[in-house]
Formats: sequence, structure tokens, C-alpha cells
Amino acid sequence: MTDIRELYQNCLIAFIDQRYEDCVELGLFLKDHVYNVDLYHVILNSLDRLGKSGSKAPLAAEFKTILQQLPYEYSLLLLSEGEAQIASVAPEAADEVQYSRAHYYAGSRLVTLGKYPEAARLLEACLMNAANAQAQFVERQMARAELETIEPHLKEGSVSLDLRKCTNAFRNQDYSQCAKLGVPMLGKVVSPDLAHMLLISLHRLGMMENRDELGATFVKLFSFDPWNVALLKLTLGQSTLDEVLPSAQNEEQGCQAYYYAGAWLSTTGQISKASACFEKCLTFKTECLERELAEAEVRS
Repeated sequence: MTDIRELYQNCLIAFIDQRYEDCVELGLFLKDHVYNVDLYHVILNSLDRLGKSGSKAPLAAEFKTILQQLPYEYSLLLLSEGEAQIASVAPEAADEVQYSRAHYYAGSRLVTLGKYPEAARLLEACLMNAANAQAQFVERQMARAELETIEPHLKEGSVSLDLRKCTNAFRNQDYSQCAKLGVPMLGKVVSPDLAHMLLISLHRLGMMENRDELGATFVKLFSFDPWNVALLKLTLGQSTLDEVLPSAQNEEQGCQAYYYAGAWLSTTGQISKASACFEKCLTFKTECLERELAEAEVRS
């Protein structure tokens, strides 16, 4: 018996791996079994990337008909086809995940069109907006993969490369470089991860006035997201792990709480307690930036 779920995953992987012929072949088989906008997206954009745009019109019409009863999914398909703009679709989002998914489809479409710098900004927005979302969703994984694919085409100074350099500097404990790269990005991106890295870097550099000023700004900026506010207060030493941890709703959030509590303890010289938090962080079965940073802290 054919495992539809496995074939569906293989279809998405083929798209990510730029095996567009395989993606189309699997997708055409699956379209009568799976009714998801992400499947329609990879089929149609694979045809475009193969130079076979002329053969996709009947498929596009079929997929639009199927999704007409799902207004937001229909809008995502229009983004995927370049028939709608992110500025008009994103405001329709009911939550952070929907908002982030819209940025993926708009960004991936720009990859298809070869507009890599513009694509990178939208794909990064997908990851940043969803950095601490409770739900895992396929577009988040695909955005990360597409960014890796187009990175060789990006010029120095792009948001994508600068954020990666900033993260690597923080991971390597080069806090001056992290701040140097991160501060100019504050007007370009809204990223909880960047906020935490900057606050920790400024604290470890002894720049407390700057840290406190930015900390207050970040708390206001993320006021719509109680979990991120709670994490920021951990980073700023304004709350404790015991106060924050009961609010964690999944493995990723638990991992985050232990990491930021550990980062505060490490920054204030409480090394043994910090090490215990980092070790606990590594016990969570999740893939997130905080777990990677905890691994770096343990190694150092």
C-alpha cells in the first residue's frame, strides 16, 4: 500500500533539493489525494523553474477552484503564483503562523523569478515572525531551506547574511561584533532572537545603559506576545526561571526558558547554576536557536 504521507514529504523534499522533475511527478500523483496549498505551490513553481510555465494553466485553475472555499489558503496560492502582494495578504492573517506562511509563499515566488535579495527579506521575515511560534509548520522548514539555496546569490549587507553573521558572532562570544552587526538591523527586522542576543551582548560588554534602554523598547515591541515578554524579562534579570517556566506550553518554549535563565546566570557570574540550566536546555527534543546557543555555552 502506498504511503501518501511519505510521498508527500518526498515531494516537498524534491522541491527543496531543486529536483523539480521529481517534485512535479510526485505532485501530479498526489494532487488527487492531498489538498494543501504547499503541494500546489511546489508543483506550480517547479514547472516555472523548469521553464514549463505554459503547461501549468489548467493545474493552476484546478487548484484555485479547490481552495476557493478557504479564503486565506486561496490568498496564499495567489501569492505563490505572483497574483497577489504580501502587503494585501498579510493583514488578512488570523495569527502569527498565518502571517509567516504568507511571507514564505511571497518569498518563494521571488526565488522562482530570480529576485534573490527581495526573496531573502521575505523568507527571513517568515522565520523571524515564527521564531517562537508554538506550532511547527512546513513553510517554516521550507523557508530555511530556500534561504540556504539562494545564499550564494546574496550580496554582502543583506539582512539574511547579516543576521547569520550576528548569530555566529554571538555564538563565538564576540559580543562587540554581535552588537556592531545587530544594532543597525533593528530598523529592518523584528526578531525576538536578535533582541535577546543584543541584550545579552550589551550586558556582557558592560553597556548597561544601552541594554536597559533597548530592553524597555523590546518589551513594548513584543507586548502582543506574552511568552516573548516573559523571556525578555528572564534575559533582563527581571524575573526568574521558576516564574516563567510554568507558562511554557511545549518543548521549544521549555528549552528557551532554560537557555535565557542560564544566559542571565552566566552573565552575572553564577557559573555552576548557569551550567545546570544549559545542560537542562539540551535535554529538550527540539530544534531551535536557543538549543544551539546552549551547546556553544557548554562547549566554552
